[in-house]
Amino acid sequence: MSSSDHRPDGSVCSVTIGTRTTVALHGEIDLAMAPQLIEHLDAATAGHRPDVVVDLRAVTFIDCSSLGLLCRARRRSQERHGHLSLICTDARTLRLLRLADLLRIFPLTDPT
Repeated sequence: MSSSDHRPDGSVCSVTIGTRTTVALHGEIDLAMAPQLIEHLDAATAGHRPDVVVDLRAVTFIDCSSLGLLCRARRRSQERHGHLSLICTDARTLRLLRLADLLRIFPLTDPT
């Protein structure tokens, strides 16, 4: 594999401002990233009435296991009477969400 074929590793970081937690995903989000993704999403959805935004703008690849973890986080937030939304502007990622029929359950929010 040449260096031009190399995909960057993924990363996850969280920032809480006021009552809203933003979980930002970067690079390749796949099965290898699951433990890190679970840690951040579980922390973000742990409290009463969690307000969580998952920022997918810097994602270059996301697999079905990671989409499943987003669904799990959505369920956790709803069980706690909270809200989880996505920021997504990439056409490929939006297409994947649409094909997986996830755009009907995940509200999209502006990146403001």
